[in-house]
Amino acid sequence: MLYSYTDPEVCFPRLRQGFFMGKTTFVHYLIVVVTFFFILFLALFNSPLVYSAPDFVTYADQNGLDYRLLPAIAGVESTFAKNYIEGTFNAYGWGQGTIPFDSWADGIAKISSKLRSEYIQKGASSLEQINPVSLFPKSGFRHPPLTI
Repeated sequence: MLYSYTDPEVCFPRLRQGFFMGKTTFVHYLIVVVTFFFILFLALFNSPLVYSAPDFVTYADQNGLDYRLLPAIAGVESTFAKNYIEGTFNAYGWGQGTIPFDSWADGIAKISSKLRSEYIQKGASSLEQINPVSLFPKSGFRHPPLTI
């Protein structure tokens, strides 16, 4: 089943709609390679997010985020969606894991957008800068720095 992710038009239906208009073919295939490695990585953890790998890459690209950021958060917060509140599709600890999303793709889209608007556009450019703000901001608790 993983073979379908080698075709950029299958992996990213927006290619046909001009979402990546102006980017070279090399970039398209680079995105597919990154997606393929995410699939393999998430499969190693038997993660339910394995079929959302294209969404991680697409929304990271759309929001100017590092491709590894949201999967890293999901890894820390829910062991790549193996431990989350069922039915919420929230593998990221957003709202202490209680904020529900309609699907994995919906969660990835909304959180990617929020990370851009609430952290990246306000000057946070690393996990060390995002981490203290997002985790336990009122208690003063400092989570060990996350690395990707």
